[in-house]
Amino acid sequence: FTPEPNVHVSLSRTVYAQHHQIQVLVEALRDKISASCKSFELTFEGCKIFTNDDDSRSFLSLLVSDGAMEVLQLIEVVDSIFEQFRFEQYYKDPEPHATVAWCLGDQSKCVDVDSLDESSKQVKFVVTAVECKAGHIVHNIPLQ
Repeated sequence: FTPEPNVHVSLSRTVYAQHHQIQVLVEALRDKISASCKSFELTFEGCKIFTNDDDSRSFLSLLVSDGAMEVLQLIEVVDSIFEQFRFEQYYKDPEPHATVAWCLGDQSKCVDVDSLDESSKQVKFVVTAVECKAGHIVHNIPLQ
């Protein structure tokens, strides 16, 4: 596995917006997220291996424990905006997680995640903003 340099909790799939859509999309996300979502605490508990849609990559991830409901609410908000732009929605039955490493191929049956240290719950984060990356520009969207 290769360490993930930008550990984060994803709220959407990667989508490709045309240049003229970016500002409108970011403003729609900012308006809805800022109006409906509050800051929250987040912890992790347990690990899972996820694969991408074509099983060409595997991702070692920490599962969100405290804060999972808030992350799911954020995913719903992002999905509702993406629907307006006809972008692909997030995965059905999402499992909030943060990817910490990745590798090529489907390794989901090869790694015993139960043997990994589950001390991740000892770390608590306070989530006060959401980041929206468009190209090389990161837009910060504060939570209430």
